[in-house]
Amino acid sequence: MRWRWNLVTYLVLPIMVLEGVTTKPAVRRSVELFRNTWGENVLGNVGIGAVDFLLFLPVILLVMLGALAGGAVAYVLFGLAVLWFLGSVIVTTALSGIYQTALYHYAAGRAVPQEFAATDLAHAFPPKRR
Repeated sequence: MRWRWNLVTYLVLPIMVLEGVTTKPAVRRSVELFRNTWGENVLGNVGIGAVDFLLFLPVILLVMLGALAGGAVAYVLFGLAVLWFLGSVIVTTALSGIYQTALYHYAAGRAVPQEFAATDLAHAFPPKRR
């Protein structure tokens, strides 16, 4: 149930900022936009999740190596793992915000920033069959 809420409310923050509305109207608008762009929304979440996973793998490696090494080396490796983890959180949060904003512009039918040409998002999926 939680994953559905995350998908449906994915565009709430860009809607609140760009349309200047409060929470309830933003959630309703996000649900409306989600119905039109659910595939792009899911694909974006999966893609960012995959990047997050790949960036987290070195953290696991550093912790395992630190546990095996022991002593002062372990503290250094654990410290590097924490720094890497914080860096990866910053990167994936930034990627998520950028994708949310680009998807909002696409879903709302507004001008998509030139860096995210409309054809990039429009051709990410085959046309829906009706």
